[in-house]
Amino acid sequence: MLPGWYGFGSAVTPWLAAQPNRGIALLQTMYHEWTFFQMLLSNMDVVLAKSDIAIASGYAELVSDTTLRDRIFSRLRAEWQTTVDTLLTIMGQESLLESNPLLLRSIRNRFPYLDPR
Repeated sequence: MLPGWYGFGSAVTPWLAAQPNRGIALLQTMYHEWTFFQMLLSNMDVVLAKSDIAIASGYAELVSDTTLRDRIFSRLRAEWQTTVDTLLTIMGQESLLESNPLLLRSIRNRFPYLDPR
């Protein structure tokens, strides 16, 4: 699922910084008026909801080289959080899959089967 979201936050954040007066408003308008952008963000919303950074952290613990693990996983975790925050702001949501609670519940019910601990 990494290719479905990784890099979005890092791409949008500097663009927003360069457009402080209208950047977020433009992205929100695009989200509301452009079907392609709606679907792109909607798909990202689902993919992010299917990811669980706590479970990913458990898998990261399997990497014996702690320096390598910490360096890579800290970047992954930061990008995940930046992407979630940016996506929620653009979509006007408080949480992932806020607009589809049935799907959210279904996804959350799968997590215990994926947890390596």
